[in-house]
This record gives sequence, structure tokens and C-alpha cells, in this order.
Amino acid sequence: MKIYYATQFVKHFERIPHRLQIETAQQEAIFKRNPEDLSLKTHYLKGKLTGLAAFSIDYHYRILIKFEPDGSVTFLDIGTHHLYR
Repeated sequence: MKIYYATQFVKHFERIPHRLQIETAQQEAIFKRNPEDLSLKTHYLKGKLTGLAAFSIDYHYRILIKFEPDGSVTFLDIGTHHLYR
């Protein structure tokens, strides 16, 4: 699976604690194997974010994603629930 990283994702990824960067890499590896893995808690969003999804890094942090028509995925942002605003 090809993953693209939006500028906003990269910018926010660089600002999170190192511990979370490591956890993000671990969760990304699981996501590449199976985006619907139960440990990721992948969920599709509603409202103004319809068409997007998110998966969990830990209890507070998640990655906002978009499944592209060509089968690739774009990681749009990383953060807490502020992503949904």
C-alpha cells in the first residue's frame, strides 16, 4: 500500500513527543498490513469530514486519513480530537 504524507501531517508529526513518533511508526506498520486491524480502531467520519477516516495511535492521538481511488492512502494530519474540528 502506498502512503502519502500531507504537509500538515509532517509538520504536526515533528512536534509530537518522540515516544509518540515511535508508536506512530508501529501503528503505521500494522495499518500497512491491514487498515481494518481492530487494534487501530479505524473509523469512518461523518459531518464535514465525511469521506475521511481516522485510526488510533494511543488513547489520545490519532491519524486522519483519506483512502484514495487508486488504492493509496494519504495521511492528512496527526493529533488529538482537535482533528475533528
